[in-house]
Amino acid sequence: MPILVDADACPVKEAIDSTARAYGIEVIYVVSIAHWSDFYEGKETLRVDSEPEAADMRLMQYLKPGDLVITDDLGLAALALGKKAHALSFRGRIFSADEMDRLLLERYLKAKARRIGQYTGGPAKMNTDEQNHFLRQLTAWLQGQLSSFPADKESEPAD
Repeated sequence: MPILVDADACPVKEAIDSTARAYGIEVIYVVSIAHWSDFYEGKETLRVDSEPEAADMRLMQYLKPGDLVITDDLGLAALALGKKAHALSFRGRIFSADEMDRLLLERYLKAKARRIGQYTGGPAKMNTDEQNHFLRQLTAWLQGQLSSFPADKESEPAD
């Protein structure tokens, strides 16, 4: 089962690449032409136009039940869960179907607030603890220790 990466804004590509390689797992990077870099040379990539949602739609074409999607896009994570795949954020958050409605509602409310001029802020720069948490979650998935991705307090990085 491959790992499919929503690669345009992915800050953990190198960690994904080296960890998956160590376990012999295929990684497919879905990247827009606007975000293409030398990193992708020699790697399996699906290049897409820079149109909105182009990467998401292309990734969904390749996704099969049981695959892992790595993304920070809640909509894409929800679609992946709907196809019985797993979804992991760049910071190591394990997405679950149980929480997805709440997360999508929060995203909608923040977008609505931004449209009327309220500043809702973006994500903080990724820190070392979050990078390490991501690596632990990815490694656990690759080792098969997470037969399903439960939503619990242990799936969040410690503060």
